[in-house]
Amino acid sequence: MAVALFAIIIFAILAAQGSLPWIYVWYGVGAELLLMWALRPNLEKLFRGEERVVKYSLNGWLRARREGKKDSG
Repeated sequence: MAVALFAIIIFAILAAQGSLPWIYVWYGVGAELLLMWALRPNLEKLFRGEERVVKYSLNGWLRARREGKKDSG
């Protein structure tokens, strides 16, 4: 989803400068909407806190730290 968001920003900047047509910005918006629609089950799990956590990520590190405090306290 971040790639589509960055594409929208870059396309908008280039369209404002006259380098690209504005239809590219709408293409980026459409791509972002399609991605959000396709990934809505994952987004729902993420908002509920049930999405699988990757061990070597900031979220995984924070969750492990939180669970470690709960066990020791």
